[in-house]
Amino acid sequence: MYSTYDFGRMLAHPRVSAYTSALARAVRPGDVVVDIGTGTGYFAMVAARLGARKVYAIEGIRQACQIARATVRDNGLEGIVEVVHGLSTALELPERADVAFGDLRGRLPTFGANVASMADARARLLKPDGRLLPLRDHVHAALVESDELHEHFFGGFRDPAFDLGACRAAVAHEIHDDDKCPIRPEHLVTASARLFTVEYGVPCDVFRGDVELVALRSGFAHAIALWFDAEIDAEAGFSNAPGGKLTVYGRVVLPWDEPIALVEGERVRMSAVVRASGDDHLFSFATTTRSRRVRQTTVALTEITGVLPPSPRA
Repeated sequence: MYSTYDFGRMLAHPRVSAYTSALARAVRPGDVVVDIGTGTGYFAMVAARLGARKVYAIEGIRQACQIARATVRDNGLEGIVEVVHGLSTALELPERADVAFGDLRGRLPTFGANVASMADARARLLKPDGRLLPLRDHVHAALVESDELHEHFFGGFRDPAFDLGACRAAVAHEIHDDDKCPIRPEHLVTASARLFTVEYGVPCDVFRGDVELVALRSGFAHAIALWFDAEIDAEAGFSNAPGGKLTVYGRVVLPWDEPIALVEGERVRMSAVVRASGDDHLFSFATTTRSRRVRQTTVALTEITGVLPPSPRA
């Protein structure tokens, strides 16, 4: 659950200018607007200042709703912005909107119910000719070389007195972040490739990708890194690619328990399936190099431990 501090961090990076400029092009005087996951109410107030007649600011976190209501009141916008507590998918609004927008992503657009919530907004909350933001997100993949990253994930499971292979295997079948060891451009041992695209407003339970990654140099691959490029509208967007300056989104990492040697120019095949499961998504990756084939899937944790995996927060 996000804290007020987290919401503040979200307001301190390039997504704010991207969404603000896109809203300036989308919101017209007299429009009805829906803000899904309003947080502090910031973008709802932007829409109100742009001339919206009514803004429904929806938020599932009760404390955030209280802060948003106070902020809306302090800015004299109570007559326009109505903060609504609940999930957008479970609410019935008194009227359909001209514009609906939200940012429910995590480190990837397949975080939680992001995709399903925006598809529901298109189907139920928008007018037939209404405008939905964002438009789409492109998910990219690359292999990374980082001894520090590998040590971070697996260094604690090297003990000559015991076989900790099951522990290492479990780590390799989980979704991780790079907060402690940020991935930088120089860590990419292969070129990146677009794995799949999320089209917002379109119901989709399964995303698939088949790509070829070319080794930029000889070295060792320690993990798969994933990130996204966002298109808010035709003119505005942002990215959490390695080397960016976003203060909220990092990258998703799927580490390998053993490094794999690559030679410059080598072509690596990667197939991925990301499937909706409950309120989140399960991941399955198969990566084939000239010397090894690696299969990683969050479902495989049941084979290793006999228990269901935690919901991946990506």
